[in-house]
Amino acid sequence: MLVNFPKANSTITPRALKSKKTEMRKSMDQVILATCDNSLYRRDLEAHGFSLGEYTPGLTPPPLKSTGPGPYIIAEIKGQNITALQDMKSAFPASEILCLVPSFEEKMRGPLIELGLSDLLKRWDPPGLASLVGAMAGRRGLPLRGRIAVLEESVSFLGILSSISSRFGFATENTPSINGLIDYLENNSVELVLVNIGCRGFDIAEFIKKAYANSAIKKYPLVAYKDLAEGLYVHEITSGLNRLTKSILSREELLNLLVTLLFRAETGPLINEINALHECEGLTGENGSTLRRLFYDAGTSLCECPEIFSENRYARYLDVNRKLEYALTITDPLRWLIGPSKKGPTCAGGA
Repeated sequence: MLVNFPKANSTITPRALKSKKTEMRKSMDQVILATCDNSLYRRDLEAHGFSLGEYTPGLTPPPLKSTGPGPYIIAEIKGQNITALQDMKSAFPASEILCLVPSFEEKMRGPLIELGLSDLLKRWDPPGLASLVGAMAGRRGLPLRGRIAVLEESVSFLGILSSISSRFGFATENTPSINGLIDYLENNSVELVLVNIGCRGFDIAEFIKKAYANSAIKKYPLVAYKDLAEGLYVHEITSGLNRLTKSILSREELLNLLVTLLFRAETGPLINEINALHECEGLTGENGSTLRRLFYDAGTSLCECPEIFSENRYARYLDVNRKLEYALTITDPLRWLIGPSKKGPTCAGGA
């Protein structure tokens, strides 16, 4: 079956990102192709330095590298058939799966999340796809920017949280119990605490009592969530959890929050730097919304800003632009996790 891949509206830039890690993968990370036409992607992936294999669900997997991280699986889903993904996860347990779904429907979201899938594209082109996988591979081995503490029992959902966080340079540390979480926070610094209050055996009264008595958990932002297929219980809403966090999120809302939070943390400083580079001493109104407004506000004083185009500042413009393009590229396959817009969280009034 030949699939027509959209190009004109592709959300992935086809230009290779300008860093050594993405121009040529000297470490020869492995990519396993499981698409409708694997030949479409070979040339671009090989140009990025990836070693390639092919896989058909149900058949014997190709040989894998004996050392290094697991492979990237590029899997194309035809129609709404997502059962093949489970076979791939079993065949390549240490892999990262990038799912291509040209006909995504909202009802597929829940089952894909249950499988632990974090990366999905609804439109793509072969050069852009190769650049994306190169950018994702370039994140491996980089220094950590921080840690996120998690209390979660689902291996598949924890995998999504870990994949999202690591994309932006943060490690997730899963703790097995309330006591384990508090012990971890007493001895480690984190950026965020995520707690699934729906875990089996989770005692919300015990959690609140120990959290109130311990200063460690109060030092960090706390996000409470649960699988709302199980429903919210009265004691969860009236327990006093609102003194620790503002709301109880569904799992889908948590993913939305995490992607948005990390994306803004990644891009915010870059946008601020662009704005700073745009400044010119004595110039006002340079951020006018139209050319006419800009001229009326700034006038001929625009002629007095040659420093904007100096070698040093222009090089910084280009560097920030490259970093911003990189951030947009690695975020693209996470955008499907941003579900339909709602006015507020499931339990916005707090617990």
